[in-house]
Amino acid sequence: MHLDLSQCTNLRHIAFPGTKRYKDTPNMHSGHYFFPTWAAAFLSRVRTDSVRTIAFTINFQSNDELRDLACIEEIALPLSRPEFSQLTKIEFRIAGRFELQIRRFIKEELPELYARGIVSFV
Repeated sequence: MHLDLSQCTNLRHIAFPGTKRYKDTPNMHSGHYFFPTWAAAFLSRVRTDSVRTIAFTINFQSNDELRDLACIEEIALPLSRPEFSQLTKIEFRIAGRFELQIRRFIKEELPELYARGIVSFV
């Protein structure tokens, strides 16, 4: 992935697959995956502090397993960078199975963001 998002000073909202919260946000579909494994790489390319909201959709189908949640751990590192200090909301839409387990896992893996009171579930 060769992206340089340093010039995107008007980038306010980022939505990962299936999220239709913001009409003007590009919707990035990941095919059969329940969560974009490349989300952490994408977020690490952001070089502006203009992002205010990020929305994720997590969709577990019958053949997915909870061990596949490792990619959520990977997004914690880029989101703790100074470029994301102005975030006001990180929204998780959980579809499919394991909703309670996924909520608990996100809370444990993103404690700094939880402490800021910006993580929400819809």
